[in-house]
Amino acid sequence: MNLEEKIIEVLTEGKPLKAKEIVLLLASKYEVQVDTTAVNSILHRKLRDKAEQNKNYQWSLRKKSNGSTERLTSSANSETPLSKLSYYYLECISKDMDAGISVFASSQFSLEYSQINSFPSEQGPTQRIQNHLLNKVKQDKNSFVFKLGYPMLIRSFTAKNGNSYLMAEPLFIFSVDTEYALKDGVVRLTDDDPVLNPKALESITGVNSSAELLSEIVELYEELGINNDPEDKPSLDEMFQRLEQLQSDWKWNDALDIAKLKQETIASLTKPGIYNAAAIFIGEKSKYTVGLEKDLKDLSKIPESSYNNSALGSWINDSVGDSSISDKVLIEPISLNEEQREAILKGLASPLTVVTGPPGTGKSQVVASLIVNAVYQGQTVLFSSKNNKAVDVVNDRVNALTNRQVMLRLGSKFQVTLSEYLSGLLSARPSGDDESRYKEAKEIHDRLLQQIESIKQQQEHVVKLRNDVDRIESSVEIYREELGSDFFASCESLKLDELNNLDPLIQGSRVKLDQADKTKQSFFVKLFWKSFSKSRFTRLKEYMDSIALHASSLGVSKPLAPIDDFTIHVYEKFLSDLSIRNSKAKEIKKYFVSLAQLNSAQDLFALSLKEKEATDQVVSNSLDLWNYWLQLLPSRMTQNDRKVIGDYVAILNLIIAAQEKNQQPDRGIWSKYYTLQPQLMHVLSAWAVTSLSARGRVPLEPGFFDLVIIDEASQCDIASALPLLYRAKRAVIIGDDKQLTHISAISETQDIHLLEKYGLDGQYMGWSYASTSLFRLAASRCKSENIIVLRDHHRSHADIINYSNKSFYENTLRVATKYENLKSIPNEPVVRWLDVKGKCVRPETGSSYNDQEAEQVVKELSRLVSNGYKGSIGVVTPFRAQHLRIQDKINQNKDLADRLMLRDFLCDTVHKFQGDERDVILFSSVVSIGVTEGAVSFLKRTGNLFNVAITRARAALIVVGDSQVCYHSGISHYKGFVEYVNQLENREPLTNKNLVTDNGPRYPKVNTRVMISDWEKYLYEALYRAGIPTIPQYQVGQYSLDLAIIDGDRKLNIEVDGEKYHRNWDGELMRRDQLRNKRLIELGWNVQRFWVYQVRDNMKQCIEKIKEWKG
Repeated sequence: MNLEEKIIEVLTEGKPLKAKEIVLLLASKYEVQVDTTAVNSILHRKLRDKAEQNKNYQWSLRKKSNGSTERLTSSANSETPLSKLSYYYLECISKDMDAGISVFASSQFSLEYSQINSFPSEQGPTQRIQNHLLNKVKQDKNSFVFKLGYPMLIRSFTAKNGNSYLMAEPLFIFSVDTEYALKDGVVRLTDDDPVLNPKALESITGVNSSAELLSEIVELYEELGINNDPEDKPSLDEMFQRLEQLQSDWKWNDALDIAKLKQETIASLTKPGIYNAAAIFIGEKSKYTVGLEKDLKDLSKIPESSYNNSALGSWINDSVGDSSISDKVLIEPISLNEEQREAILKGLASPLTVVTGPPGTGKSQVVASLIVNAVYQGQTVLFSSKNNKAVDVVNDRVNALTNRQVMLRLGSKFQVTLSEYLSGLLSARPSGDDESRYKEAKEIHDRLLQQIESIKQQQEHVVKLRNDVDRIESSVEIYREELGSDFFASCESLKLDELNNLDPLIQGSRVKLDQADKTKQSFFVKLFWKSFSKSRFTRLKEYMDSIALHASSLGVSKPLAPIDDFTIHVYEKFLSDLSIRNSKAKEIKKYFVSLAQLNSAQDLFALSLKEKEATDQVVSNSLDLWNYWLQLLPSRMTQNDRKVIGDYVAILNLIIAAQEKNQQPDRGIWSKYYTLQPQLMHVLSAWAVTSLSARGRVPLEPGFFDLVIIDEASQCDIASALPLLYRAKRAVIIGDDKQLTHISAISETQDIHLLEKYGLDGQYMGWSYASTSLFRLAASRCKSENIIVLRDHHRSHADIINYSNKSFYENTLRVATKYENLKSIPNEPVVRWLDVKGKCVRPETGSSYNDQEAEQVVKELSRLVSNGYKGSIGVVTPFRAQHLRIQDKINQNKDLADRLMLRDFLCDTVHKFQGDERDVILFSSVVSIGVTEGAVSFLKRTGNLFNVAITRARAALIVVGDSQVCYHSGISHYKGFVEYVNQLENREPLTNKNLVTDNGPRYPKVNTRVMISDWEKYLYEALYRAGIPTIPQYQVGQYSLDLAIIDGDRKLNIEVDGEKYHRNWDGELMRRDQLRNKRLIELGWNVQRFWVYQVRDNMKQCIEKIKEWKG
């Protein structure tokens, strides 16, 4: 029996077998030594008519097939809303799909590929990338990546001019580790699955409909087993041998064998067809992956009962639960403000929380603190974002808090660190001291939080007292003018009890007055009035005498005329005036009582100082608490946990060893790896992954995690988030709708047609792929009380952020930037416009550019580095052609390029810059003479691009462009910014130079941008008369102090709330005051706040408080 007959004999004896199982049976039964490659080769070629292979790569003898093939279907057979949405998004993705790779096979210039002689996953010589490709990617590494293509289709086509050309189009595209390649020039593949090249498939099949092409791709993936579970994934040998068998009608010019790649150059091939050749190409970064398509296809088959209890189910059913807030005590290893704290408390308990965070408001702080607290409370968390940088930032921030790793960053680059950490965890043994230190830190933490809560209640009490005083004072202010300021002031010394007791006396007097008034008597009394009148006049006089003293203290004089029938009306008016005056005096007295309570209440600054001290202690203690809690982790692990970790580390080390040798680990190893990973949830309960790489790394199970956190959600399409929401019970969605949003190549008309096609044009219009980002969908599903807006801005100088604050954020941001930390350009304005009269050029292909602006940008960069500026620098522009133009000009000056690299330099488009920041940003507008209507239209409808561009700057923003053309371009945000810069340039600079500490008895003329109230002037002059000169409108960072006293090293800021007089102090005003106090405390200032009421009605006490401070 020959080998072919022995293989058939093995297959007749049992169930379907994989090649490696056939090899074992051949060895045991026939003592035949053969490898799996040889067995697969025989089955695919010599026995292809007798044997067949299923999706799990198991061989069996061929049977008749009904020819049915699973394909991407329309919504006609889809019943659940999730099924309809999944098919809808699959078709949207197909229309938005990457174009693929197709380049000229030969060229008289540099080739657009770099042929390799051996496959990187096999042992052999190192494969290097040619320099011209390396340089191209280095110039635009945010847009381009390296791809490996194999096998190679050579296709002939005829151009419009009649000339024929050959194109090289790889069938499959493998992801190359581009960062590694740029560093060493060496090809190393990532662990991502290969994807079919749509260009090649289109050339072979003739299919040009994107939906049909995606259907072909999905079907082929299924047949090749690319999306199989890890333990059933085929080797590359198996996959390509099977491809030849499945597509035998394709034009195969070579047998596929990755171990023996074609050595003949691709450029010399002249016969169309598929060759056993491989090459490195440059491709654009892919928007989508095979994993997402597979996840959506799997979701389309899931019944409603299985997804209803996931976060995704509640969104689809519009049944997001009621708002909830965690009653657990937060730990704060990162300092938080009130809004950040609220976001975390909501996120720990509510079904859906949306956090909107404008630039520099601490979104990453929220995410890191939320993850820490969720883990501390025993919850499992999946953190995700579309870009690797956002995921890395949060992963690093969380794991850097202590020496114990908390987050599991999924991906091969992080395996060595993880292996070392888990190995150390197995050998760690907490001591009794660790337990006692944890308990002590917990007690301190609880006590500090109680203290902070008490301080907050005191602050709220002071604000309530102030608002009460303001409300009462508003109602009695009219009496100050009506009754005179002297009488008004005299009411302070009156006793409220005596005023209240006067009312019954007045009432009694009224009774006696009525009895003494003849006109009010009965007929009988009137008839004998002379007999009654004397005694009644006497009793009335006694009453009048008894209240005369009270009346005098209220400024009402008792009539001097004796009481008789002719003067009775005078006494009636007296009682009426006295009653009214007493009522007004009581109201005024209540004002003074409230004012006295306010005066005796704790000072808000003193409370702010206490709160800051306690908060600083909370942050310090929280780090200890978190660290001690993690130190005790080994004691919380069960024996099974330890076994799982040990097995996982062993598997991880095998994978690492294989990858270091540039080998592909065995499928069984990967199978065990992915099986064990979910069991690590006890130890690493927070996972981090990009939204497009969850497939195969995170189990597709409903509610697998307690919480999913998705960052940069404004840029995220809904399709890529669906599988993540399905994997969690609750969701926190974070983004900023005023920055970059999800962009799609699908038109609104196409989108509406697709929504109608899949029956989603009614209830699910808000799920539109083209017009709705994940952030907007989440906001539409979220309870209003669960939408948290972060407002404290800590990144940029006020001159930079104030334009966006006004134009995009409705002046809701509170600028809390620490100016002393900014790397400003010495002696230069924070915001500058460099006026350049350039020419905007729009070629037939590509975007707009402006050479004159590009030259000015390079000139300004040279000036900055030549002057010794050491901060980081970035250049941003809306147009890719301009970015490349500027980068080319920089590269032509090697010295400048080298010096810029030392300053963390980045030049890119706005889209690539979101999430990044630099000390100095140069913005090239490009808009100038010659700008096209298309470019203007693009900029008009993308105001968010401009918002992103200018808010990348921390210390300085330099705009390069033609200010007049920008102003008249019709682009509202360009016009607005030109006006804003002009306002900045025309204002007088705020400075404390030539400071005069004694400005005389009258309030001096000052340079300020804030309104000065009369009460500040009044207090200034009163203090001066008391021998206390002050400095008005003293500038500290972005703050103008009402009055300042500098006494050696001691500094006092005196604030008068004149601006907020008769304005209710709400939480927002209180928050702004707390922020201001906190910054001044950090800068060594004391603060004394006086309310207007105190300045006007209690000046003596105000002066005494300042004297106390001066000592």
